[in-house]
Amino acid sequence: MTALVGLAMLLFVLTCSAVGIRLLWLAKGGGGRPAWLCGHGFSLIAIIGFPLGVLSGQGFAAAGDVHLPLAAVSLLANGLGIGSFFVFTVSVFRPGALWAHALAGAASAGMAMSAIGILASIALAPSTASSFAVSYGWAATFQWICVLCFGWMGFEGLTEWWRSRRRVALGLSDAVVSNRLLMWGLFGVSTTLLCLILAAVQMSGRPTATSVTAQLAQALFGVSSSVAAGLAFFPPRAYLGFLRRAPREA
Repeated sequence: MTALVGLAMLLFVLTCSAVGIRLLWLAKGGGGRPAWLCGHGFSLIAIIGFPLGVLSGQGFAAAGDVHLPLAAVSLLANGLGIGSFFVFTVSVFRPGALWAHALAGAASAGMAMSAIGILASIALAPSTASSFAVSYGWAATFQWICVLCFGWMGFEGLTEWWRSRRRVALGLSDAVVSNRLLMWGLFGVSTTLLCLILAAVQMSGRPTATSVTAQLAQALFGVSSSVAAGLAFFPPRAYLGFLRRAPREA
């Protein structure tokens, strides 16, 4: 089980890292603010946040064994990455909605407070105490904000994909673009389900590192999220050909 989870999460990290680097490269070449925001979201979480979080021991090692500087960098990278996704969602899907701007700002502030709470709880705890036990309330809050972020992404992506289907059928929109919206929505839904299960496990008072439920979720949704992100940003030539033929055949 551990090996399977490790492979799934490695696939997730590699895929999201590749997507993030590609988007940042596109942004540098004139891809615009959305590519810059989305690229930073993927890169900060996959390249820095997630790996350093595992290396730091935060959430599963004893408080005295947690490498606090690594944990701090990990939480900062994850927080900035999630914040980038919030701003991306607002910029692309809800640019004129005041409530969307307020929600993104409040969520980002809540994530910053949660990160500070996690670090302070571990730093002030006895060295033999469980880092999970002393910080799980703050960590669960952090996780629920991730649920909100990816859930919102998934909802907006799938809603826009549904609207695009009629335009594709009438020849007014490109099938590849429509499918990219679908894959983006599915990536958001899959990652939301993963974060939701991890948050539920944390709220039950169990570390996700030792939970079979959490490990199964990481294996399943790590792979599905990777596939969705890969098809959205690195679709194979044969897949693109299929998408372009399908509207004409219909």
